[in-house]
Amino acid sequence: MLKEKNGWALKGDAMNYKLGESGLPIDSIEGRIAFKVYGKQLGKNVFRRITPIACILVWADLCVNQRGKLVLLNEK
Repeated sequence: MLKEKNGWALKGDAMNYKLGESGLPIDSIEGRIAFKVYGKQLGKNVFRRITPIACILVWADLCVNQRGKLVLLNEK
């Protein structure tokens, strides 16, 4: 998804928004996972999963964690 979105994507805010709302769109990382992987419907509450996902991607040296978004590192 990060490559599809030119190397970055919004993280999404499952704490304050429902799936499909402005703070948790389905093209955010949390929104995409909730919608595609867990089959959540638009307008539903979503469990917050962005922290462990972001930490794994940063630890794997794939992304940089920035405020509100993840940025794909250049391929080596």
